[in-house]
Amino acid sequence: MIAAAPIVRGSAAGGQIPVAVRGLRNDQGRVGCGLFNHAEGFPSNRQKVYRQIWTPIHNGSATCEFNRIPAGIYAVTVLHDEDSDGKMHFNWIGMPTEGYGFSNNAKATLFAPSFNAASFGYDGKGLMSITIDIVYRKLAP
Repeated sequence: MIAAAPIVRGSAAGGQIPVAVRGLRNDQGRVGCGLFNHAEGFPSNRQKVYRQIWTPIHNGSATCEFNRIPAGIYAVTVLHDEDSDGKMHFNWIGMPTEGYGFSNNAKATLFAPSFNAASFGYDGKGLMSITIDIVYRKLAP
């Protein structure tokens, strides 16, 4: 007797959201991507992130692949973790010293952008590619 394996179709399993991260200043460390499915905790509370992925860097870019993602509203954060310690670092005035970015290339001013500014809808079917350009802050001379 042959056991029948369940068949999982696209909408039941969810789809795929690959996040391409461009403009990394070097290949040191790794890139962390956080996928949030609600505003609570966005963008930095690791306890509230829906999914998190760490991925290597090759030639100034990296890709985080989120699989089996159901339909919903999402926002993505990225961190160029140059020292591979899993944390964002800041200078003495509170500006990030490592690269970061958000879906929709939402801009940070004095504060990170809101979930609404970075969010996008996903129908849970097929492939939805996201591209994020990494940002490095510099102190004015």
